[in-house]
Amino acid sequence: MPYRYIYMVRHGQYETAKRDAGLLTATGKKQAQKTALTLNNIPFTTIYHSTISRAEQTAHIIAKEQQNIPLEPTDLLRECVPSIPPHMSALFNVNHIGTAPEEMTLCVDQLQNLYDTYFIPPEDSDIYELFVCHGNVIRYITAHALQVNAANVWLNMLIYNCGISHLMIDKSGQVYVITHNGIGHLPEELRTHS
Repeated sequence: MPYRYIYMVRHGQYETAKRDAGLLTATGKKQAQKTALTLNNIPFTTIYHSTISRAEQTAHIIAKEQQNIPLEPTDLLRECVPSIPPHMSALFNVNHIGTAPEEMTLCVDQLQNLYDTYFIPPEDSDIYELFVCHGNVIRYITAHALQVNAANVWLNMLIYNCGISHLMIDKSGQVYVITHNGIGHLPEELRTHS
């Protein structure tokens, strides 16, 4: 039976003060290089990545270890805030970017479109795809795959920089979470989550 194997990697550590314009730090580049070496034997057909700089940089570093795998930027992988769980509302204030109700609705629409577009059954043979994106995206997709209320739990999942999550989709469309936020490839000094 064929399977679609999806690997999701959060971008490396970046200059958080610059928000979406922030580039990878020296630590972030090292994280991406370690991740690239860890993933270099997986026969990816495509590397999809967010169009935000830190994810683009991470994807390009990983791609250097692959054999001519196309890089595909997509806005569906961009960072966004899908909801604010009630127990975490104190962490957010009215000035937090992306938390206006209409922005969160757009985010949920974006993430559902991402899921409906890419998290689909394979056709005739195994497929391996890599998604380089953001913690919020990985959290939400993982919650959705587990069929839990993503709106209430997505923020409870810690996602390390360059942590690897791995999903498998069978021919019927059933999604299995194989690993979540694996960081065994990163030495202790490279384990960050900011």
